[in-house]
Amino acid sequence: MQIIAQAFTLIFVFILILILIRLKVDLGISLLVSSFVLAIIYTFNPVETILIFIRGATNVETLRILEIVVSAIALSGFMERNGYLSKMTDSSMMVLSDPRLVFLVVPALIGLLPMPAGALVSAIMINDFANRVNLNREVRTFVNYWFRHIWEYSWPLYQGIILESVILGATVQGIVYSQVHLTFIAIILGFIFGFKRINLQISVELKRDIRKGLLGILNGLWPILLVIVFSLGTGVDISLTLPISLLLTLIVSRLKFRDIKTAFKNAFSPSLLLSIIGVMIFKEVLEDTGAVQTFYKVSLTYNLPPITLVILIPFITGLVTGVTVAFVGISYPVLLPFLKASEIGVFGLSSLAYASGMAGIMLSPLHLCLVFSSKYFEADLSKVYKFLYKPSTLIFTAQLITYHLPFLWSVIHV
Repeated sequence: MQIIAQAFTLIFVFILILILIRLKVDLGISLLVSSFVLAIIYTFNPVETILIFIRGATNVETLRILEIVVSAIALSGFMERNGYLSKMTDSSMMVLSDPRLVFLVVPALIGLLPMPAGALVSAIMINDFANRVNLNREVRTFVNYWFRHIWEYSWPLYQGIILESVILGATVQGIVYSQVHLTFIAIILGFIFGFKRINLQISVELKRDIRKGLLGILNGLWPILLVIVFSLGTGVDISLTLPISLLLTLIVSRLKFRDIKTAFKNAFSPSLLLSIIGVMIFKEVLEDTGAVQTFYKVSLTYNLPPITLVILIPFITGLVTGVTVAFVGISYPVLLPFLKASEIGVFGLSSLAYASGMAGIMLSPLHLCLVFSSKYFEADLSKVYKFLYKPSTLIFTAQLITYHLPFLWSVIHV
């Protein structure tokens, strides 16, 4: 098959995935259907296609990522049902000197836990206080939405980070170290574009007790801190530290059976698990058929700058789907040859792809966090976008600048 024909085949499959998602077909099913089409076109062999599917669904990396994601979501469920979230929120208010910080800190604390439409959870928690001080609805929506997602650039519990590490064949620690600066940039931009817009119409005084507040935050946050300290501090794989933290939380919390059952039911969400399996099968099909090399060969043949594809494909996928797992799972396998061949190492280009994809995610009208929180606050979405597009663009621009400083990437190892 000629290189141009291969490229058009891959573009067709890529468009097919996006069309199916826009038609509200489940992400996992969309990936499975598209993977089957791609495998059949390349192999013309249904038996070989089935074998590729089996390998993709049962290999060690697939089972590892499934275990990590299930453990992370179950841990979030245990913490939520044991009152750890409200405990952290209440305690944070005892530490803060400025009432406006409540609108930044509460979503940020909730953002430490990977949960679907998590911005809605933090929206519910700050709404009472926002009403008391008569905070503008669009401002509260933007601040809540933005600070809920500051960790998604580098926090090791997020599915996007875990999936990125699996596809790149890199450690979670390596991904975190190469992208943690994006979280800091997101925090700074949140202060610049969000904090200054928080004008309290009614003055409020918080009841401060710093010692009690800090102890309360630690008491609510310890299961996550346990994972972070052991995973990043000692190098123990997160697939081991998460189940340990999960078990300790279960023992300490003494939750009712009903709550445990609900947490595990959410963790074993068929849609989420099928999405991850779909991503891993899609990756397997691309690798086994050789389709993964297509864009790389086109780039070499026609002297196309790889950086263009690395920026555009994640951004478009993120914008169209509004789902982090989707933009990583669809774009990274296709871009893998570019990322592996990068002169400054895999992390420089992969972090640029991630920043581009996240810009698409944050601006996507299909992003559930944006949809739910704006509806909950009864905000005008067009006005929220006026606040949103500048920091979303700037964080990507900052990463584009960072990418051109190769000495930064030479110290980060896979």
